[in-house]
Amino acid sequence: MPAGTQKVWVDIETPASLTYQGTADNNGSKQNLNFKASPSGATAIADAAEGKIAFALSASEKTDVLLAITFVDGNGAVLAESATDVTLDKTPTNVEPTVPVVPTNPSKPKPVAHKNTGLIGNTGSAVMLAVLAAAALAAAGFALYRVKMVKGTAR
Repeated sequence: MPAGTQKVWVDIETPASLTYQGTADNNGSKQNLNFKASPSGATAIADAAEGKIAFALSASEKTDVLLAITFVDGNGAVLAESATDVTLDKTPTNVEPTVPVVPTNPSKPKPVAHKNTGLIGNTGSAVMLAVLAAAALAAAGFALYRVKMVKGTAR
C-alpha cells in the first residue's frame, strides 16, 4: 500500500443489483465494510495505514465483479489504484489487491475558497425574495387599480 495512505475506497463494479458484505484486514486490524449502492455497483470506505491490506468479500448471489481499490491520503488525494477481477458468492472470498498503480493524472483536491462576489453574491436569496415581494405588491396594486377603474366607469 502506498506511503501516506489513510483510507481505501473499495468499489465492487458490476451491473448486478446485489448486496455485498466484507471486511478489510489492514496490518492485522479488521474492520467491517459498509457497502452502499453506487453508480457502478457498490462502494465502501475503510480506514487504512501503510502496510498490507486484504479483503474478505461476499455477495447475495454468485457474480463476477471488478474489485477496484483506491488508496487515498488524509486530504482525499488519490495516491494509487488497483483493480482485480473476482467471483463473489455467499461464502466470503479472500482477495488481496493487485500491485497498486499510480494514476497518470492523480487528483489533488484543494479546499474551495468562497469568492466574495459582493452584496448580491452573498445575499442573492434575500435580494430575490425582496424582488418577488415587490413584484407581488405591484401586481396586487395594479389589480386594485383596475377594479377601482372598472367600478368608477360602471356608475
